Amino acid sequence: MPLWDAVMMATKTPADILYLKNKGRISKEADADLVLLEEYYNVTWTMIGGKVIVRLKHILYIILKLVS
Repeated sequence: MPLWDAVMMATKTPADILYLKNKGRISKEADADLVLLEEYYNVTWTMIGGKVIVRLKHILYIILKLVS
């Protein structure tokens, strides 16, 4: 299955079934809940309500880079 189809089935389709017009899509009216994946589909960051939620391993990586 193409990635695009899988993403739509996991986001827009359930939101539409539940009549959640502000979920499952990227638009001006949406809640700005997003996930950025790297090339191996690991989560890079998550945005909830337009605010980026930083993952712990990234904080540790940044701290280690600053200290070294």
